[in-house]
Amino acid sequence: MNCWNCKEACEHAICVSCGTVQPPPPQPNPFHVLRLRHSYFLEPQEIEKAYRTVSRKLHPDRFVRANAVTRRMVLQWMAAVNTSRKVLLNDSQRARWMATGQAEPAEEKMSHDSEFLEMVFELQSQSMDEPEASKAGAQQLMSALKQQIETCFRDYEAGIGHLNAVPELLDQMQYLHKMSAWYRQTLS
Repeated sequence: MNCWNCKEACEHAICVSCGTVQPPPPQPNPFHVLRLRHSYFLEPQEIEKAYRTVSRKLHPDRFVRANAVTRRMVLQWMAAVNTSRKVLLNDSQRARWMATGQAEPAEEKMSHDSEFLEMVFELQSQSMDEPEASKAGAQQLMSALKQQIETCFRDYEAGIGHLNAVPELLDQMQYLHKMSAWYRQTLS
């Protein structure tokens, strides 16, 4: 991308050549916005540090005397910075974004994995007689799904895998989260 003002190469919000604020992209990449490596395995401290660094440079108070267009672009950048921080701090949203380019699922859908559906049916049946055992089973299943997701990302980042299974695994985790909420209400 080139700076709209000086036409020099520009890779982020503020042109290093002339200091002009650039228009934010319509679909910002959270990793690019916070200038972080494209990885599922980011530490929260790393994300927070990047957030503080970028938000200091783009804080609207630094542009109080700028023209209206620049102030508007800074506000749009800050919205992208805040959204990027939120997405990257959430493991599920970060995983979904890396796999699909979207932080949220396109629509709520039930898994088509028959093995998963059988396990959920058994857990739901068990919840009538043994709610604590059913809850423990759901937590075990949730841990197994999280491990599968991490394995997908480890392989992907090592260059030996793909992320095709991640959206389905995340949908299954989301379903189990809803079951966990039901357990909390029922067992309280």
